[in-house]
Amino acid sequence: MKISNYLMISAAGMLTLASVSCTARSSTENDLDSQERRVTALETQIKTLNENVIALQELRNATTIKSATHNTTENTWTVELSDGTILTLNDGVIGEGKTPALSINSEGYWTVDYKDGKGYVPVKDAAGNPVKALGTDGKTPVFGVDANGYWTVDYGTGATQVKDASGNPVKASASDAADSFFEDVKLSADGKTLEIKLKGDTKYYTLPIVSDFWFNILDNGAAATGLYTFDREETKVFSVDQSGVASAVIVAKPSESWAVVLEGATLTVTAPAASTKAVAADSRTDIAILAVSEKGFTTTAKIKVALNDAPIEVHPAASVSFTGATETTLSFSVTATDFSGCKYVIKSDGTVPTAEEISTGGTAIAFETGAATASFTVAELTGETTYKVFVLPFNGDVLGEVVSAEGTTTEKTYTSLYAKWMDGKDIVIDGVAYNKDTWTGAEAVHITSSESANINANGIYFIDKDVEATFTFTGAIINLIIIGDDINSLSTVKMTGTLYAKLNKGKDSSVFGSLVMKSILLDASKMTSGYSIYVNADGVFDKVAFEDCFIKPTTGKPLIYSGGNARSVGQVVFNKCDIALPVASQQYLVSVGKDFNPAFGDIILRDCLVYCTTDNSASKDFKIINTVLGTANKITLKGNTFINAIANGAYLYADKFNAVYIEDNIFFTNVAADKYFPIIQGVTQMPTSGVFTNNIGYKSDQVKQWQAFSGGMGNAFEGAVDVKKLTEDPFAGGTFNAAEGKFVPNAAYAEYGAKR
Repeated sequence: MKISNYLMISAAGMLTLASVSCTARSSTENDLDSQERRVTALETQIKTLNENVIALQELRNATTIKSATHNTTENTWTVELSDGTILTLNDGVIGEGKTPALSINSEGYWTVDYKDGKGYVPVKDAAGNPVKALGTDGKTPVFGVDANGYWTVDYGTGATQVKDASGNPVKASASDAADSFFEDVKLSADGKTLEIKLKGDTKYYTLPIVSDFWFNILDNGAAATGLYTFDREETKVFSVDQSGVASAVIVAKPSESWAVVLEGATLTVTAPAASTKAVAADSRTDIAILAVSEKGFTTTAKIKVALNDAPIEVHPAASVSFTGATETTLSFSVTATDFSGCKYVIKSDGTVPTAEEISTGGTAIAFETGAATASFTVAELTGETTYKVFVLPFNGDVLGEVVSAEGTTTEKTYTSLYAKWMDGKDIVIDGVAYNKDTWTGAEAVHITSSESANINANGIYFIDKDVEATFTFTGAIINLIIIGDDINSLSTVKMTGTLYAKLNKGKDSSVFGSLVMKSILLDASKMTSGYSIYVNADGVFDKVAFEDCFIKPTTGKPLIYSGGNARSVGQVVFNKCDIALPVASQQYLVSVGKDFNPAFGDIILRDCLVYCTTDNSASKDFKIINTVLGTANKITLKGNTFINAIANGAYLYADKFNAVYIEDNIFFTNVAADKYFPIIQGVTQMPTSGVFTNNIGYKSDQVKQWQAFSGGMGNAFEGAVDVKKLTEDPFAGGTFNAAEGKFVPNAAYAEYGAKR
């Protein structure tokens, strides 16, 4: 008995790959890992889909199976048919998009259901004819994904896009969530039947397991596969492995001139002698034997034979599809028929190689033994470049038609930010994209040596790693960008003496004032002035930002200082920075003269580590902002770690606050102090809105603890949650090293603080 009615194969997609950001080291690594996983997943899916299409044809032709074994680790079934054919039923992946479903109807033709409510409709070739699935002229569809991310199918005449019943191409869309390819595959309770229910179907399909009935043709103890060629009148002897066979009869051979004799467990095949008369050409190669069991089950075993001196009609064919890309690689999947091998050539210059050029100069594609589908990856390519791969299938000296697929490598990954700049790519710092083509300042300066390495004018500077530049700019800073060239290391900028940075954009609102540093070790520890950065003129200087920086401030002096009622900064940002605090009586990041009342805009610390560099000692008076009469409009502290940075008053000290957003921070000290450690103190106005939640504090003496608001939660805005006061050291079992600036909480508190 044959498998009942229809078997359905689901063809769903994975997401085509997005470009990889190069602006953050951890993000780049994660994106590359994710990208490699997605490439592998798509290659696996296409291979799985094509294997299951082949399995569908074999199962529809099968009458009985010998055994079925479940691999619970890989969630696959290995099914051995009674003729010795071994099939693997794979557990595939279902995506979120449309899911075309292939079946074979009762007349042996392919049908497809696009899940559009119209049910199964005939699959038609380019000429509009139905495509046969069974019989000697049956075709096996080969699926792939084109360069635009749409499903393709090839019935032997070239890959075309899969179209739904409305004529629309079917997108291979993504889902990270895997779903079963098969709804259920199991043995019946008595173990005599394999029962299969496919995704989206409502019933089980069955094949009897007849474990004591099989008929296999062997060559030296192994399954007789491939094409056996004979000289004239040559005889070859094959053995037969059989069980439960009541009768066996030869039902097909290439011509009557072939002598085929089955006696017991021996099959003898003799090629015909040379003929003296013309005979019609015959391309048939099958010798087929029909075996019947005592209970009436049947199976058909085949071998392929041909004459050495007779032309063998072979039609090697292939289809190839693009499956994924990285910066330097493109991956493809190829499926071939009637072939002995495939080679490829890849081009980016628009030229098209001939079949002969691929045959002689191409690279061989490795197929697993007996497999019709293979994946291959071409390496050492150029980023952001479109390539076309040309694949040639062949069988011996017979060349098939060249097929092709196109793919584009992803964005180039840069370690040199200056090289990225010169290539016209965006360099993103705190969400702002800087680009050579849109930059209106002076031409970028690339500092490659410490000799005469001076920052002495407005503009954009790139400093090579291990190079030490000196800040010597005495003029007014309007737009100054300083970038460490190597994304994996820091470049040094030293500030010495009294040469502080003068922020002087003035009141012209049409001018954007910025002082921005990325991947810089800013060493201001040897300065003798009262500050490192000074708001030097009335007006709002738009932005001061540090990203991926290490900052060594001047001992006892503020990093940024304002000495006027109308002198402020619109946004001060510290993003993924380490700030090393010496043991000192006073250490402020932003400070205002006590007689002045400017209004600062946003002050942001995000994923920063602020710590005292001497173990078991503390910076006695640390403040993020200190302004007795001034206003802080919006403060954001997100995911920071503060180690032995003790405030004399509060971290955030101003006359008035508007909104604060403070969450996921660690506040820690192992230095005893008999006082409370508040985070916010507004002299006349506490914050009126925002977020204060999910912060932890540890104080080793456990006497007076950390608190969100000076004076207690009675001064809090609605919804604020006080600092959670720990009785256990959050770094016990983690890493705590002040000398090296490494502070990693244990697993219980891994969600808090800076991520290093």
